[in-house]
Amino acid sequence: MIVGNPGIVDPLEDGLSCEPGHYAHQLADLTGIAPVFPGTPFANIYRLALDRLPHIPNPFTF
Repeated sequence: MIVGNPGIVDPLEDGLSCEPGHYAHQLADLTGIAPVFPGTPFANIYRLALDRLPHIPNPFTF
């Protein structure tokens, strides 16, 4: 399962909202399928972007 937004919760004026990462972890617990989070802050989103932009030097070591 690929989840673009790894966020678990976000603050609202009157509480918290459940975000996609929350549901992904619930599904993982139920199915045993490990979610993949290509969104920030995980390194794989930066690796993907830099791989698609070969003219930009990669200053990171992953």
